Amino acid sequence: CEGDGVDGNQTKVASMIFSNTNDIIIQLNADYKRLLMVPWDQETSLYLTPAPVAGSPIHGEPLISKGIPLLSLNWTTNSIDFSPLGLFGKLSVNVEELFKVITYDDMDRKSMSGGSKVMKSKKQASMAQKAAVANYFIAEMFLGAEMCLDRNYIAMHKLDNLFPYEVLITMLKLNVRNDLKSAAVRLLMCLHIDRDPQAKSKIPCLTRTWSDIKKNSEPQLPFVDTGRRYYFGLLQQLVSDHVKNMAGSRWDELSQHMLKMLKTLVEFNFYGTIDRMQDVVGPLIAALDRRMVSYVDPEMTLETSFSRKVDTESITEKVVDNVGKEEKQQELDTIEISAETVEKDEVKWKDSVSKGFFAFLNVFNVNNAARVLLLDDTDGDAAPYTMPVRFTKAPLFELETMVLAVDILAFSQRVIEDRNISVLMRFFYLWESGADSRSPPELFEQAIADSKALTLGIADFDNVMIDVLMFVHTPLVQSTLEVLMAHHSKRSNLLENLLSVQLLASNKKERQFKMVDQMLQQLEQNAETQELWGELESEADYATSKQTKDILWELTDILRVRNYVLDPGCEFSPDSQMQDLFRNLGCFEICMKVIGLLETVEVDENDQLDEKALNTQEICRLCNGLFYWFFMKNPKNQELGYGELEMFLNTLDDDVNSHHVVDAIFCGNEVLMRQVPRKYFVELVDKIVKNGKSHRYLSLFAAIVNVGNKNIVENQVEIVMNLTSPGRFQKVASFFVPVHHVDYSEKRELMQPLLGIEKDFKMDELPPLLAYHISLLKVLSRCTVGRINVTAVEAKVQSVFAYNDIVDSILDDGSILVTKLYMSEFFYNAVIDVELSIPGLELSKSVWKLLDSYREVLANAKNDLMEADSLGWASPLVSSHKIQYM
Repeated sequence: CEGDGVDGNQTKVASMIFSNTNDIIIQLNADYKRLLMVPWDQETSLYLTPAPVAGSPIHGEPLISKGIPLLSLNWTTNSIDFSPLGLFGKLSVNVEELFKVITYDDMDRKSMSGGSKVMKSKKQASMAQKAAVANYFIAEMFLGAEMCLDRNYIAMHKLDNLFPYEVLITMLKLNVRNDLKSAAVRLLMCLHIDRDPQAKSKIPCLTRTWSDIKKNSEPQLPFVDTGRRYYFGLLQQLVSDHVKNMAGSRWDELSQHMLKMLKTLVEFNFYGTIDRMQDVVGPLIAALDRRMVSYVDPEMTLETSFSRKVDTESITEKVVDNVGKEEKQQELDTIEISAETVEKDEVKWKDSVSKGFFAFLNVFNVNNAARVLLLDDTDGDAAPYTMPVRFTKAPLFELETMVLAVDILAFSQRVIEDRNISVLMRFFYLWESGADSRSPPELFEQAIADSKALTLGIADFDNVMIDVLMFVHTPLVQSTLEVLMAHHSKRSNLLENLLSVQLLASNKKERQFKMVDQMLQQLEQNAETQELWGELESEADYATSKQTKDILWELTDILRVRNYVLDPGCEFSPDSQMQDLFRNLGCFEICMKVIGLLETVEVDENDQLDEKALNTQEICRLCNGLFYWFFMKNPKNQELGYGELEMFLNTLDDDVNSHHVVDAIFCGNEVLMRQVPRKYFVELVDKIVKNGKSHRYLSLFAAIVNVGNKNIVENQVEIVMNLTSPGRFQKVASFFVPVHHVDYSEKRELMQPLLGIEKDFKMDELPPLLAYHISLLKVLSRCTVGRINVTAVEAKVQSVFAYNDIVDSILDDGSILVTKLYMSEFFYNAVIDVELSIPGLELSKSVWKLLDSYREVLANAKNDLMEADSLGWASPLVSSHKIQYM
C-alpha cells in the first residue's frame, strides 16, 4: 500500500501460492554439474578480492571460482499442450533459450514468411503460449518480491529455497532479456538484501565519542562490520558495471531497478571507503548527463525502450520484441548524433554558473515554452533559447530513474558531510592535545581543504545538474535543487553540524552510548521479525516478546531523570542529553517501526483481542511511553513527532496512550502549536459527537492553547468556537450542571468508589466519563489563560458553566481531590483571572464559603510541603494533587 508492504496480506498470499507449488509455480532449477566460467574482474574490482580473505567472505563465491550453473524452468499443468514437453518438446526449458534477446539477424525471416496459413497460425499460437510462460515467470518473480517487501520474514522463508541468491546472481550474468533481469534484481533486493542484519544508520552521525576521535587518525566513513564488507561484492560489481554503462544511453526498467538496488546498498553502508563512494558518485553524474542522448522518438514508452549506447557516429538500431509479441517486428527510430547537434544541445553551458542560477528561477515559470531565455555570449544580439526535446519528451520511467540517481547523490552528500565532521573533529583533538598549534579558524579552513578528497564536485557536476533541473518533472527538480544547495553550502553545513555535535568524553557516557546503540539495534530487529515471534507459539517467542518490552522499559528509563526539586505533578523530567543521543542514533525511525505493529492488532470473531493482539498492543503502548519522554520539551525531537501527528491522532482509540504522545509533541513548543491545521479541530469534535466522550479526543486541544502565561490566541478562539457553537455544546458537555441536577448524581456515582483513597489518580485511571469531564474543564480553562485577553472567549466559557455551580461542585462532599483540583483551576482561570469581571461575584455566599474552606488546606500546607521535600515525589505518602490544590 503506497509502497509499503501489508504484512497480513503478504503472508496470506505467500501461504496460498508458495506453500503448494504444484500447478501454480514455475520452478527455477540450477544445474551445478554444468558450470560455465565467466569473467568477474576481481583483480581490479573494489568489491571482490583476488583471493579469499579469512573472516570476510563473498556471498556466492563459488560463482567466481567454479562458474555459474545452467538455469532451467519446469512446471506441471493439467494440459499437455501447455507443459514443457508440449511447448518445447522437453521436460525442462533452458532460461537463456526462453528469454534470449532476439534481433533481426537472429531470425530467419524467410522461414517465418514461408509455409501455409495453417502452419503460420500454429507457429503464432505456439509463440504466444511460450510468451505467456515467459511473462508468467517474470510476474511470479515480481510477486515474490512484493511478498517480501518491508522484510516480511514469513514470505522470505518460503522463497529462500525457490530463489537462492546465487541463482539470481547467475541470471544477471546471462544473455537474457532485461525484463527478466529486472525481476531478478527486484527479488534480490526484497528477498536477500533488505533483511537482517542489514540496517540503516543516521547520517551524518552527530554523536561522537572521544575515544574514536583519538583512535582514528584518518576519517572513517560509515561502513558495515569487517566481516560483511565484501559479502555482496558480486552484486555490487554487477551494479557498478551497469551504472557505468548508463552514461549516454537510453534506459529501461533494468536501469531503474539497478539504481534502487544501489540506493539500498549505499544506505546499508556497504560503500564505506572513498574509492567505493567515488565509484558511486562519478558514474551517477555521468549517467545523469543526458545532453548527448537523443530523444527523437517522443512516443517512446517503457515497452518500446531498450538500453542503447549512443555513439558520436550515426547509429541505426533495429530490434524486435521477443516471444510474447506475436512475432510483431518493431523498428525503432534511427539515432543520429552529430557535433552540430551536440553543440546545440549544450546551449553553451560552459560559463553557466550565473546563467544556471537564472535557469533556477525560470524553472518555476508555469509557461514551459518561454520559461528560460539565455543570452549567447558569442553574439551581441539577444537570442531566444530553444528548449531541447529531452526536457519535455523524456519518458516518465526515465525521469523516475533520474530521481533515484539524484537521491543517491543526496545520500552521498550526507556521507560526505559525515566525513567532513570527522576531519574537523580530528583537528579539534590535535588542537586540544597541543599537537597542532594552528588557530580554530585555520583548522576549519584546513578541514574545508581536506574535504576535497571526497566530493560531488567532480568535473562538469554543476553543468550536468543545471541541465537536469530543466526537465519537466517536479520531483526531479526538487531533489536536484536540494543536492545543489547541500553541495554548495559546505561551510555552513559543516559549521551547523559542528554546533550540533554531541561529544561524549567520559567513559560512563561512552558506555551508555554503546549500550543504547545495541538496544536500539535489537529493538529494530525484533520489530522487523515480529511476524515470526508475535504469534507466541513457543517459549522462544515469549522470550523475544519479553526482551522487546524490557528494552522499551530500559530505554524509557534512560530518557528521564527523577525530580529532586519541588515540582508538583512531575516526578520525572526529560534528560535532554539522552534525548539528543537517541535522536542521533535513529531512535525515532526505529520506534516508528515498533508502533507500526499496531496495524497487525485485530479483534476476533467475538470482537475481542486475543493474547497475541493484547501482547502487541502492550508493546505499542510501551513504545508510546518511550516516545513521550523522547519528545518532551525537545524542539528537534518534537519536530520529528509533528511530522507523524496524523498517525498519533488516528490511533487515539487504540488504547496505546497516543494522547500522551500528542501532549509531549507540543509541550512548550509555541512554533508547532501555531502550525496545527484547523481540520483536526473539526475532526476531533466530530469524533466526540459520533464515537462518544473520551478524554483522549481532547488531548490535542489541551496541548496547544498556551505556553505558560503566553496564550496561543488563534487556537483558543478556534477551539472554544468548535466546542461551544450553538447546538454543539449540548452534545460535547459533561456534568456542566448544578449539584442538584439529575445528571450530577451520575457524577457522584462515578466518584463514590474513589472517595477516601489516598492516591493521585491519573486520567487514564478514572472512569471514562469522569476523565472526559475533567479534561474538558482543563481545555476550556486553558483557553482563557494568557497575557493577551480575549473577552469573547472568556464570556463564552463563563456562559457554559455558572460560577455558583462551579463553587458548589468544589465544596460538594462527594467530590474527590482531582475533581476539586481542576474545578478550582477552571474557576480561577475562567472566572477570577479575567478581564471580563462578573457582577456580584464578591458578594456571593458560595464564594466566601469556598474561601473559608481553604483554612483547613492552608493549615496543613507546611507539613505537606516538608513531607514532600523530605520523602520526594516518588513516595506514596506524598500527594502532588494536594500540593497543587494548595
